[in-house]
Amino acid sequence: GADCLLMACSHVGHDCRLGDRVILANNVMLGGHVQVGEQCFLGGGAAIHQQVRIGRHAMVGGLAGVTNDIPPFGNVFGLPARLVGLNVVGLRRRGFSRENLHALRAAFRLIFRDPGTFA
Repeated sequence: GADCLLMACSHVGHDCRLGDRVILANNVMLGGHVQVGEQCFLGGGAAIHQQVRIGRHAMVGGLAGVTNDIPPFGNVFGLPARLVGLNVVGLRRRGFSRENLHALRAAFRLIFRDPGTFA
């Protein structure tokens, strides 16, 4: 991707694809065949298992261990990583309108209402 920022000691494994304007903080590790959508942020020390897909505008918290796909606009955190909601802060910084944020929030509630992993 264009305009990406890969900070110190970040690792991009074989056959990975990064979208435009992706930020990998220090010590982020991507296994092989990982796909990262445009304008994602991966926090320091996050480990992404091989063949995981991360949707556009998603955020991965620092030290997260990601073994499942992340939906677009999602925010994951923890070890193992769990979907904790919508990446509202990132979307506001990127200029998403209030109406778009409300629509995305409603869709997230509808799809991911129950706790646990979305199959």
